[in-house]
This record gives sequence, C-alpha cells and structure tokens, in this order.
Amino acid sequence: MFIDLKLEGKRVLILGGGVVGERKAKKFLGSNSKITIVSKDFTENLKNLSQKYEIQLKNTNEQSLDSLISNSDLVIAATDDENYNEKIVLNSKNKNILVSSVDNPFISDFIMPATKIIGDIIVGIGTGGKSPMMAKIIGERLKKHVTNEDILQVR
Repeated sequence: MFIDLKLEGKRVLILGGGVVGERKAKKFLGSNSKITIVSKDFTENLKNLSQKYEIQLKNTNEQSLDSLISNSDLVIAATDDENYNEKIVLNSKNKNILVSSVDNPFISDFIMPATKIIGDIIVGIGTGGKSPMMAKIIGERLKKHVTNEDILQVR
C-alpha cells in the first residue's frame, strides 16, 4: 500500500549515518519535517546535507535511545547491526511510533518504496523489501515511458 505521508513539522529520527541512512534522509528532504540522524559516524555527504538543510546530526550512545525515540514521530532503523535495529523497532512499537527497519521489512510498520518523481507524477515501486535495487531499476524503466503529454494531463 502506497501512502504519501504529510510530514510537515513531524520529527523524523534516523538511526544510522552510513550510506543507507543517507539514502533514507534524502527521501525526507522537502517534506518540511525535522530530521535528526544519530550515529557514531556520518558520511561526508550527510555532513554536507546537514549544512544545506535543517538536518541535525547527533553522536550518541545506546543509553539515550529511549529518549530519542520518545521525542520522535517516525523512526528509521538504518544501522549495520541487525540486533540493534530490532531493539530500535521494539522500543518504537512500545511507544506506538511508526518505525521501519532497513534490514527487516517483516518487523517494520512500513517500507519506503522506491519513488520516481516525474513532474507532478509520483510513482512508487515496492518489492516488499526483497530487492530495493530491482525496484529502482523498474522505476527508471517506467520513467522512460511517461511523456510530457502525460504530465500535462495531470495539471
């Protein structure tokens, strides 16, 4: 099910500052949400994005996990540790906060599909978390078939 959430003013917490966390953060740019990314290390691109956009980068330890999640509206577990991601999911669910784990769609409340924005058209492609790369490839193929005439019909 594709749901386009209105996240303006919502507090989005991403745990993990690597390439996957970066990719997830980019999906929230332009949503006017308050993005916080927590990690021991951050990609250079995330550091640059935090200067350009309102993205807060925090170095923290596990002891503050409970507090971070409690102060969030949406949580993404994007660390390279499956057990820690599961802990993030359980903590979030106990607080009735929507959560997604990048490495386990079966325990997640939602999955972020690959999206292609073509003018005013947004296409979402999901594989149930099985193959994000294939979803991206299919999105690129679909994009080639949407014409300017199609886009004009939306307006």
